[in-house]
Amino acid sequence: MAHDLGPASKIILGMNVQGDIGPLTMYTSRRRKLVVFLRAPPLNPPSQTQEIMRDLFRNYAAAWRAAGQAVRDQWKQATQRANLSLTGYQLWVWFSRTRDEPALRTIERQSSLTLTRPPV
Repeated sequence: MAHDLGPASKIILGMNVQGDIGPLTMYTSRRRKLVVFLRAPPLNPPSQTQEIMRDLFRNYAAAWRAAGQAVRDQWKQATQRANLSLTGYQLWVWFSRTRDEPALRTIERQSSLTLTRPPV
């Protein structure tokens, strides 16, 4: 059963909340009120494609963690210097997915950095 927490919820939580948080699902209604209900378990198991994509992104995250702090800092600096609305991790994942070398070389040129490429 859904509950409307009213305007006080934004004061208590201090932010606009949306999605699953712990055992709860929250969203803002059309009337701009926070609605909260217990999260429902999925009706179907994940598809094979979902499992493949989850594994892919899990591997990207593992490669990011394994890259070392110096490499991660370079990717973060590149996004800041190139004035991208991304984090270093988001740029890392984007390049891991697309392997768009010309675009990454442009970012390197704009940021005056040479970035270590993620493993294939």
